Amino acid sequence: MCGIAGYFQSKVKESYDLNRVKDLMSHRGPDGSGIYKSKSKKVGLVHTRLAIQDLSEQGRQPMETSNGSSVIVFNGEIYNFKELRENLVTEGYNFKGYSDTEVLLKLYQAKGHDLLNILDGIFAFAIWDEHKKELFIARDALGVKPLFYSQSDNGFSFASEIAALSPLGVSFKHLNFDALKNYITFLWSPGEGTIAQNVKKLNPGHAIIIKNGEIYKSWQWFALPTLRNKPKPPKHLNFVTEVDRLLKKAVFKQMISDVPVGAFLSGGLDSSALVNFARELNPNLE
Repeated sequence: MCGIAGYFQSKVKESYDLNRVKDLMSHRGPDGSGIYKSKSKKVGLVHTRLAIQDLSEQGRQPMETSNGSSVIVFNGEIYNFKELRENLVTEGYNFKGYSDTEVLLKLYQAKGHDLLNILDGIFAFAIWDEHKKELFIARDALGVKPLFYSQSDNGFSFASEIAALSPLGVSFKHLNFDALKNYITFLWSPGEGTIAQNVKKLNPGHAIIIKNGEIYKSWQWFALPTLRNKPKPPKHLNFVTEVDRLLKKAVFKQMISDVPVGAFLSGGLDSSALVNFARELNPNLE
């Protein structure tokens, strides 16, 4: 779990306290932090790091391309980053470190916004493109990683947590009572609404592009598949074996780490099964 935040002002009207933003998200990333400001001062990015992959300085964020054309802040984990890295190396891209963050950044250089279609993982990221003068923000397919944003006359702000928006000029004076009712009813608020009227969630599987401090484009890049006519499964298919195979595959691909991996075991069927699969790959799992 890392923390990301930033802004894109339509005009440089005020200097936001990015160090305060960083402090508010320090619990999300105790292993390091960083701040970036664009040449125009209109764009600022903040990152607090929980180091899991590539613990060296090469994994620090905000991370820039060698020519400074693009900068990324990223919270999450890309499970297929090793395969993606190999493909990029074949295409002539060079790497300084071994983090999935650098793979994301180079993938943006190679594929642009289409990179979303080949990612396997959980993420919320923002990429500032100095050449295009646009901020590209996306959230993973199922919304595992949080991302909140606010649009005002001053520009656009975003963060992993609502509280971190406060130093970015976002006021929480007006409550969203529909979201409050949802929270009381469901213990969360479905959709894009939050407790604050002027703060929204970026929905799962969605992406946005910010230009000159305003949302220029938004789209849904992933939707859960729906089956109108349910196909009949092959007679030879053993459902127990197939569920076992798929669960094992899902657990194994999520155990890539440069630090020790452990588990909090509640004792229920689901967590016990996941830990059982994890120990097949790592018998010393704590």
